[in-house]
Amino acid sequence: MLRRVFSLIGALIFSITAFGQVDSVLLSRIKLGDTDKETNLALAQLKEQKIDTIVIYYTQCIGSYLPIKLDSCSSSFTKYLIWKVKNQSYIRKFDGCYQYEENRISSLFLNSLYSRIEEFKGSKVLYPEYTEIKNGKKNKLRIMLDHSCHYMFEVHTRMGILKQDVDDFALSTKYIDDNKRQLNENYQNNQRSYLKKLVDAAEQLTKP
Repeated sequence: MLRRVFSLIGALIFSITAFGQVDSVLLSRIKLGDTDKETNLALAQLKEQKIDTIVIYYTQCIGSYLPIKLDSCSSSFTKYLIWKVKNQSYIRKFDGCYQYEENRISSLFLNSLYSRIEEFKGSKVLYPEYTEIKNGKKNKLRIMLDHSCHYMFEVHTRMGILKQDVDDFALSTKYIDDNKRQLNENYQNNQRSYLKKLVDAAEQLTKP
């Protein structure tokens, strides 16, 4: 009996540590519906394996609402865990509704991010701005929105956590007015920014 207990413990430890995978048995102990707890547990397991190439990516919308059918599981909050081990990259989805397995992906996303980590740290997406002329005087004006969707990146390294919050309103707004006469003066720079490329790559990676 004792030998069997040790065998089971050994099997569990192997399932946690082998091949850089996240253990579904431990994840199943987290009550579904709590995306943050599921993601944080999986993140902790990877860090215990000394894996330091880890990214958390998700979209967070402020000021929006989603009707949910009461007898179903419908989550508007989804996170993705992306990591690399032994030159192989993986992605795993967490939404509080189902248990998803990790999938192998190309290492291009992580390789590109880590090779440009300093650019990631220093990049900014600027809010829409335009110049208004009143009584012969130029005034620079900026527009902000209190309800928008944000692309969130958390890059976990040995030195700590690097974060970027990319506001979709700032990133995608081309014109200030509905008549499309007043151009956002920051639009072209935002479209050429590294964060724009990173958002596009992450969205492509996580699309259904």
